Amino acid sequence: FQKLNNQNTELLIHTQHVRDGFNVQEDKNVKLLFGTIPREEIVRLYQSADVAMLPSKWEGLGLTFLESIGCGLPIITVDATPMNEFVRNGETGFLCRVAERRNYQGIFVEGVHVDIDDMVEKMKKMLDENRRATMGKNVRILADKFSFIPFKKNIQHVFFDLIGRADR
Repeated sequence: FQKLNNQNTELLIHTQHVRDGFNVQEDKNVKLLFGTIPREEIVRLYQSADVAMLPSKWEGLGLTFLESIGCGLPIITVDATPMNEFVRNGETGFLCRVAERRNYQGIFVEGVHVDIDDMVEKMKKMLDENRRATMGKNVRILADKFSFIPFKKNIQHVFFDLIGRADR
């Protein structure tokens, strides 16, 4: 974000890491939130954002990705599984090159490190308001793919198929 060097942008970083309970630190155009944030506040933060920056080293379920998609936010993330499964590069966000892959003791998935210079270039592209608007529309279409109703129907089909096979 510092390499972006754009005074008209703001970066909000939220971490579950508790630092003397929930608190906020602000420095110029960077705001750090520590600890658990009430659900209503999280929704408000998503809705007030323009882009979700999610350059995760590793991701499990990807709830942050789903929340971002649900709020129509284009996503910038690293081009590695499972993060790249949530973004259509150039349509619903940008995938950044992987700079390094590394194993960490006690963590069962490989850690991937984003190429910082590539991420800065993708951030610069996101400064274009028309691009963000187009990607936002595409994200809202994509959100239907992750809706619970089709997911529920698909799971029901799997169960009914398995039950049907068991009856044979």
